[in-house]
Amino acid sequence: HCIVCFDIVLLLFASYENLMNRINMIAITLIVPVYNVEKYLVRCLDSCLHQDLDEDEYEIIAVNDGSYDGSLKLLKEYANRYRNIVLIDKPNGGLSSARNAGLERARGNFIWFVDSDDWIAENCLKTVCRLFDNNNIDMITFNTYYATNIGYKEQAVKRDMVDGQILDGVQLYNQGFIYPFTGVPFYIYRSSFLRKHNLRFVDKIYFEDWLFTPIAYVYCDKCLYWDNFLYYYYMRTGSITQSVPTVKKAEDIIEIAERLYTETASVKRERSMIIYKSIACLTKSFYAQWYYLSKTERLYLRKAFLTKSFWIKSILYSAKLKYIAVVVSLLLNIRVMHLAKYNFQNK
Repeated sequence: HCIVCFDIVLLLFASYENLMNRINMIAITLIVPVYNVEKYLVRCLDSCLHQDLDEDEYEIIAVNDGSYDGSLKLLKEYANRYRNIVLIDKPNGGLSSARNAGLERARGNFIWFVDSDDWIAENCLKTVCRLFDNNNIDMITFNTYYATNIGYKEQAVKRDMVDGQILDGVQLYNQGFIYPFTGVPFYIYRSSFLRKHNLRFVDKIYFEDWLFTPIAYVYCDKCLYWDNFLYYYYMRTGSITQSVPTVKKAEDIIEIAERLYTETASVKRERSMIIYKSIACLTKSFYAQWYYLSKTERLYLRKAFLTKSFWIKSILYSAKLKYIAVVVSLLLNIRVMHLAKYNFQNK
């Protein structure tokens, strides 16, 4: 009887804690992972602060992920000055770890992941919250500017959507799931949607957005397109995909494909096409890493790639037949330059 009573007490406590968390919820949380971005951090934080919500209506969770430049000092100064900035200081664990840490502390009804070298449009959050409240949607997507040291320009690739249009994940995917639409910061999420589907980031892998975003699409019933430029994506040297190809990046692409493939067992066939198409596209991403590595590394990775049957299955199921050339090239162990073309200017 004592054990049963103890279990009941634990259950009641958990329910109370969950209730209090909901009571304390605010409109929106901006999660900003920070790692050695002292040069860009003020611009990012200022854009998050120059908004049309009161400080007690939203929060900025800045996660210092083991920075060893002046980023932490700046974060402490901002956290002392603004009561809606929450500072988390943790050992380095990577972008996924930092985002997850912010997500655990988030109190917002809506979540926006903002990279700390980028920035967002001023005075946009009130409309974002209104769109969520008025339309009962899971996600919002919008337009992005590409920014450099000399200015910024509109994204080159656009989807054929109209302002206010609401699409499910399949419809959204079919509008074009290529960069920049794979990036997590280019969406704002309802927090209950993330909790319901246990959407978190996998630690210690590159290109984590290529895993997170397709799965979010799979479970998304309603995503609203707001035809406005809300995000400034800074193209800087030193970001992940501007750096050179490595064995680890190629291995992570295989892991991402494998994790995606496991999702097909639990979703309807129509939704599973998102997964199959994403895996098919990853063959090109893998090849772009593989092509530039040493002979020994290529032999190792070729074997790792060809042991997975889901590549061909995904290409055939999704009718992405153009990627068969990539698989054939790997089977024959030959390098074809035009198959390896990849835009390393992306993060």
